[in-house]
Parts: sequence; structure tokens; C-alpha cells
Amino acid sequence: MNPLIVCCHTGEDRYSRDCKRMVDSAHANGYETHVEVVECKGSWHANCAMKPTFLLDCAEKFNVPLIWIDADGEILRRLDAFHDPNFDFAVPWDPQRKFEWFCSGTMYFDIRKSRVIDFLQEWKVDCQPEVDGKSTKTDQIILHETWKLK
Repeated sequence: MNPLIVCCHTGEDRYSRDCKRMVDSAHANGYETHVEVVECKGSWHANCAMKPTFLLDCAEKFNVPLIWIDADGEILRRLDAFHDPNFDFAVPWDPQRKFEWFCSGTMYFDIRKSRVIDFLQEWKVDCQPEVDGKSTKTDQIILHETWKLK
């Protein structure tokens, strides 16, 4: 089963141009996409911290695994490792750096699994201080911290 490529962005020209390239690359590799323009929350950190909210909204609309790809990402070849994998969640990290955060620009979630929905809900709660402007952690650090607690 092909996962659905999802993304949201705040609609600025740069993100719209980048997202078109990402969507075109997804379609060229045989993937369907779902992209939404969302309201700016006032800062890049706060906007990024909205990822779990958007992913949970997608989970209500679609019943297929989701791959989040940032608007400025691009798919260079098919993502066969994500077709019926034996895992529910995947996210890269930089092995050259201290293991404190994930690279959240590309993430896989099998939202058909209740434990994945639970994890997304926990990540959303953990991101709320950032959305509210009461924290300066990135969604990448918050995602890692949420995952460590699971």
C-alpha cells in the first residue's frame, strides 16, 4: 500500500513554490498528496509545532499510512521502504550529532494503529507550549523527548 504524502505550510510565496516542487516530485514517483495552507501561528517554531495537530487531522480524514514531508522537501525516488513496512513510526536522525532530536522534515506514521494515534496525541500536547509561545524548543526536540518517554 502506498502511503499518502502530507504537508502543511503557511502560504508564503517561498513555501508555496517549494511545496509545488515537493508535490510534483511525489506525483512523479506515484504518490498521492494532501497539502493544506494553514494560519501562521506567529513564529517558525510555533508553526512547526503544529505538525502533530495537522497529522491527527489527516488521521481523521484518511485511513492509510502517512508520510510527512516538509514543504521544501523533494522525493528523488520511490520510498519503497515505506510500502507495508514492519514498523509503525519512522523518523531519521543525524548519527554524527548528539542523539537529542529527530530530523522531522520526513516522518512515517501508520495512523491505522491506535498506538501511533496515542503517540501523535502525546506529541501534540508536548508541542502546545511552543504553539502558545511559552517555549523555544523545536518540534524536532519535542518529538524526540515524546518518543523517549514512550
